[in-house]
Amino acid sequence: MRALNARQLEQRAEEARAIADQMRDPLTKRTMANLALSYERLARHAAAREVSGSKQSRTVLYALVWDALKFGLDSNC
Repeated sequence: MRALNARQLEQRAEEARAIADQMRDPLTKRTMANLALSYERLARHAAAREVSGSKQSRTVLYALVWDALKFGLDSNC
């Protein structure tokens, strides 16, 4: 499994925002909006890593993606 790059993560954020805009249920809408925010944070992290040329393990990015998905799906905020 390859880590997603910053642009791919930004695209996922855009998709999640578009889906959130179509939602009628407030909790579902908020959950999708939170998922979009999580993808945006991941995109910024990935962009910083790409710029720095970091050789850091992709395991960290995988863990962040997993946390974003889990947070987005389980969030009640």
